[in-house]
Amino acid sequence: MGLDTRLPAKKALSHFLTKGEMMEITPFGSGHIHDTYLVTLKDGESQPRLILQKVNHQVFTRTALVCENIKIVSDHIRQKLEEMKVSDIDRRCMQVIPGKERKPYFQDSEGIFWRIFTFIEETEAINEVANTTQAYEAARAIGEFQLYLSDLDAESIGESIPRFHHIGWRYENLEKAILEDFAGRVKEAQEEIVFARKVGTIKTEMLDLLARKVLPIRVVHNDTKINNVLFDRKTGKAICVIDLDTVMPGSVIYDFGDMVRTFTSPAAEDETDLSRVFVRLEIYQALVEGYLAGAGSFITSTERQNLVLGAKVITLIMGIRFLTDYLNGDIYYKIHYPEQNLNRCRNQFQLLKDILEKENEMSKMILPNN
Repeated sequence: MGLDTRLPAKKALSHFLTKGEMMEITPFGSGHIHDTYLVTLKDGESQPRLILQKVNHQVFTRTALVCENIKIVSDHIRQKLEEMKVSDIDRRCMQVIPGKERKPYFQDSEGIFWRIFTFIEETEAINEVANTTQAYEAARAIGEFQLYLSDLDAESIGESIPRFHHIGWRYENLEKAILEDFAGRVKEAQEEIVFARKVGTIKTEMLDLLARKVLPIRVVHNDTKINNVLFDRKTGKAICVIDLDTVMPGSVIYDFGDMVRTFTSPAAEDETDLSRVFVRLEIYQALVEGYLAGAGSFITSTERQNLVLGAKVITLIMGIRFLTDYLNGDIYYKIHYPEQNLNRCRNQFQLLKDILEKENEMSKMILPNN
């Protein structure tokens, strides 16, 4: 028999403050970044379940900081829910199980970081937005997530990935990749390069807002795909925002923008039939209504006025990141065929074109009196 690949996970589990005896540990989920295990314990008559993760320190190089950020944020949300006297509090927020050294992680002898969260029962994640109800619920949950964190000092947590949504830095990386032409692909990507430069006014607008400091820097999620929201299996209500690795200081318009980018297009991210890449306005309207139901009470007028800018910025950033990686020889994103990153770039740029065409209509759904 071969070596039990769960053995390191079993060893790591013994270093956490868990209650009960381990009954079972199995690989869990379909995530591509961390190694994740579902742990079942026996504690008297109950069988609590936990999520154990081996953290990918190559993606998240500031590994300890990431784990500490998650503890600060999840504890703050739990305190808010306790103040609201929420009945199912254990299902409404992530809960970190500390290690025996009282840290929100355990680092083994090989330098690998491990962490544990409670398993949120009777929930499900979905990968694609199929209807307006899902869009509304997920956006409401993201808005409430921001609301709960709106009084948390952004300086209390660190940057898990520095300059993650800094559009100026993304453009600098693109221009460097064009100049170096490491993989000899600049010629094949001329149309995309011309477009990226043409819409550089979006970068200018965003950088101007940041320079004038008119957008509050808050604690935000930064990766608001719908599969980072858990839905109650029975009611279909969105109840918990998960995957907090990228939670760090930023702007609420980033979270809104990433929802627009990932919720509204019916096509896969590498769809080559660009006629299928567009903003579904009915999904967008439900997203707006859900988000404002959650976050409308605390966001400023400047933030509200720039929500559509957030959609343009994040979609442009993702297009630039895919284009840059293609020009660099596909060193960051996993690919399944040579042109996949270029197709992803074209896909994002097509979505951005549709956002630009529908910008006035999209803005009116947020600011109906304008």
